[in-house]
Parts: sequence; structure tokens; C-alpha cells
Amino acid sequence: MANIVNFEELYTKEFNTHIFNAAKQYWNIQNCFSCIDAPKKNDMFLFLNGCVGEYTTYDGKVFIAPKKSIIYAPKNSRYSFRCLEVDEDTFQTIIINFNLLDEDGEIFSLSDEIKIMDDLNIKRFEMMFSSLTDISSQNIRFPSALRLGFYKIITELCTHFHKQNIFSSKFQVISNGILYLEESDNINISVSKIAKMCNVSEIYFRKLFKEYSGFTPSQFKINKKIERAKQYLAFENKTIKETADALGFNEVAYFCRVFKEKTGLTPGEYIKKAF
Repeated sequence: MANIVNFEELYTKEFNTHIFNAAKQYWNIQNCFSCIDAPKKNDMFLFLNGCVGEYTTYDGKVFIAPKKSIIYAPKNSRYSFRCLEVDEDTFQTIIINFNLLDEDGEIFSLSDEIKIMDDLNIKRFEMMFSSLTDISSQNIRFPSALRLGFYKIITELCTHFHKQNIFSSKFQVISNGILYLEESDNINISVSKIAKMCNVSEIYFRKLFKEYSGFTPSQFKINKKIERAKQYLAFENKTIKETADALGFNEVAYFCRVFKEKTGLTPGEYIKKAF
């Protein structure tokens, strides 16, 4: 059985993917598909564009997937699917078959059961799914473009569930601050200002944020700065001093010391390794 890394956990993990195909599908009313006797060999996303789907699992559970929803079915899942309603003037579904691999190259799944997602910004997903099929259907295959399009879909789904988890948990009160620290480019903002965004005291924000992330806000910001420094040094050709200045380090020596503490390499050694 494959390891499980759910969408929320995948939000902060490195992973790779193998995409087998992405295609638009056309169904007639009551058309059926079954993998009950032959479990799925890959993970699958199915975007229901012009049909309502009925799923029946191998143990007899039945559930309905509405139009404009996304279904995830993990590798080795067993079920039957049929169309209950069909819009005949358009394609009914978009299918993506894929595998996900962790940093060690081991396959993992996002769930151990079929998952229906119907509370999404569906217009964005409709465009991303359609774009992926356009890339996949070209005569010349472009694996990097296919992978990039798929990563956009996965990233959007992970972000959705990450935010959903924050807003429905004990951390809701500091959710604006969490998202600001995670997503904003303004790394040098003070913790007191972030606490004010959440209408809580700085002490309370620090306490809850540590519970949420395992890091103090300052540690989190430092880690983010070092990740940004890696990008500057490896891909944007900034000098060590330019990188230190851009990230708000007052002294190059201090930046170099922190960088080595976090990466095991000096900035100079990191540049040589990157190239």
C-alpha cells in the first residue's frame, strides 16, 4: 500500500511526479466505467465539466459527484463510475493519470479513498485542467510543460486545503498573520505589526504561531530568508553582499554565519555547488 501524504501535508513538502496522460472525455448518459475487478494502476484527477457522476466503491458505498467538481482517486482504488446527467454540447470530463513520488523516489498517494472536491474556485481549475489537455494533445510531447501545468493544479489544491485548515482550526484568530508570513515578499516586517493585523497581542501571536509551525515568527522569517537567499545566489546571479542587503542583513558576516548554520555551506560554497 502506498504511503499517504494529504494535501495539507504536501503543502510544505518536496515531491516529483510522473504524468501519464491528460485528456478530455466524452460520455453518453448512463455510460459506465469500472475498475472494481482491476484496481487502478495510477492516481487520478477527474474534472467533471458537463456531467454528474455516480461512484460506487467495491464495498458498496455510493456517492454523487456534482458538475464542476474534482474527484481524486488513489492508486489501487476500486470503484465503478457512471454518468447520471450529461451536457451534450461540451466535453463531460477531463482525466489526468499520474503518480506522485517523494524525495526518495517512493510513490505516495494523497488519500486512501476517493475524494470529491466541490468547494473550489472552479473557474481557475477549469482553465488549468483544459490547459493541461492542450499540452498533452500536442503532436510533440513537452514533459516539462506538462509537469509545470500539473504542479500548478497540485499547488492550488494544496493551498486551498492549507487555508481551509487554518480558518477552521484554533489558529483562525491569527490566520491573516500566518498567511502573510507564508506568502508575502515583505520578509522584514516586524512581528508586532503582524500581530496587529490579527488584533492580538504580540505575545499571544508568538505563542500561537510557535504551536502552529514549530518555529517562532523570527525563526520562520530567518528560514524564509535563507530559502530566498538560495534563489538569489543560484538563479539570479546576485553577489553575496547584494543578497545580504536585499534580505535585510545589516552585516555580510552575520548573513554568512546564519546561511552556514541553516545549510551547512557558506554562501560561496553554495554558489560553487549550484554551478
